[in-house]
Amino acid sequence: MPSAADILNAKTPLPVRMTSEQWARMSPELTVRSIFGALVDDLATLLKIRQQAAAILTGGASKTEARHAITDMLDAIGYTPEPGDEGTIRDLSGTARKNLILETQTTQAASRAQAEAYRGSLAFPAYRLVRMGERTQPRDWPLRWRIAYGAVGGAGASATEMVALTTSPIWAALSRWGSDYAPYDYNSGMDRIPVAWEEAAALGLMDAAAYNSLDTARNTPPEPLSLEATLPDLPPDLRDQATALMDGLAMWDGDTLTFTGNN
Repeated sequence: MPSAADILNAKTPLPVRMTSEQWARMSPELTVRSIFGALVDDLATLLKIRQQAAAILTGGASKTEARHAITDMLDAIGYTPEPGDEGTIRDLSGTARKNLILETQTTQAASRAQAEAYRGSLAFPAYRLVRMGERTQPRDWPLRWRIAYGAVGGAGASATEMVALTTSPIWAALSRWGSDYAPYDYNSGMDRIPVAWEEAAALGLMDAAAYNSLDTARNTPPEPLSLEATLPDLPPDLRDQATALMDGLAMWDGDTLTFTGNN
């Protein structure tokens, strides 16, 4: 079973100059299995981010040390923010932006490792959405839960509490990127914790459909760590940019981008 660090180290850096809105429209298989940053098109920087995020997960670096290492990389390549972006969340050299990138990558890798650990579990068949980090202007997650609940027809999810089966489609419906894994939006401070069978049953989640979905999950092979993503909607200019910047890390076959290895 892969650890969170294994999952993160298997991610392929994707140096494409896309905005956060453009990334949100990409397929979940791409965003979960790649290292990227809004408007970050430098391969060495993405490799450094992957290295430092993995170091945080293994205890090899604190978040402060990881930020300093990324700063050294940015200084080495002569990074300067775009005019007007200095000191904003768009400034890659700023503390807030580096924290955001590191938190997103470490949380997603840990969430994916958690999903593998509880795949098809009957002892812990559900998750609860919880706040792990305080925010000065928190998003309305109970509202987002109700909207996602409606979008998936309540499948495997509670209408009264933010609890759902590990197999429920509500987790993908909650996500900005359409993936099953936390975080579900940039800098959200939200994550999920396992819920035991007794609590899931008390919420009415353990019906025949639940057992069937958990049994299917338990007998489904784990998702591969390598990446093959179908991207029919990637604009031609960004496709050309990805080809030029990937430095041999990936090849196109029609609309499918297959990653051949990691540097």
